[in-house]
Amino acid sequence: MNIFDIPKGETYEATISIDSTGTRTKTTIRNINFIPTPDRLTISPNIDDSGVFKLIGEKSEILCKKLPHTPISSLGHNFSYELEDEERFTLELDFTSSSFSDLYKQIKATPKQESVLAHSLLIEKDPDVVLHVSFHARDGKRTLQLNYHYEIKDDIEKAQKVLGNFYDNYLHSKLANEKLISKEYD
Repeated sequence: MNIFDIPKGETYEATISIDSTGTRTKTTIRNINFIPTPDRLTISPNIDDSGVFKLIGEKSEILCKKLPHTPISSLGHNFSYELEDEERFTLELDFTSSSFSDLYKQIKATPKQESVLAHSLLIEKDPDVVLHVSFHARDGKRTLQLNYHYEIKDDIEKAQKVLGNFYDNYLHSKLANEKLISKEYD
């Protein structure tokens, strides 16, 4: 199966890693990583390029059509944005503020410089998706993580449709990033 129409003789990267958790493989073709495990196949870009995101959606849909008997219970499109030093979360909570600190003292605890705030949202244009949005602050690093989650329950037609939505969800994640992260001087 050659979903990329790779000409004979063209090379691509394949790696194998072995550690105490087992053996993992990763193949990279045209800036797209394929990482199979016993319970899932992860397909991800290795560069931030909208053309690669579009190609992932197209090639994932073709791969699904070529493997119609593969069971698929759910699909997720995951996007993560790391904040720069001058950026902040639009909905940032300070868990070290005095109101939290006073409350935590009552339970004999103190806040750690680490937090996660999570929301689950429904998207207007796609009733089949639940968007899990989480704001992470840990070890001085802040990330916005977006998971577009679909329950498939082995419905191959639904799986193909969802895989075809990857690029649209990428564009939506860019919109979410723009609205949920702001420059500190805004």
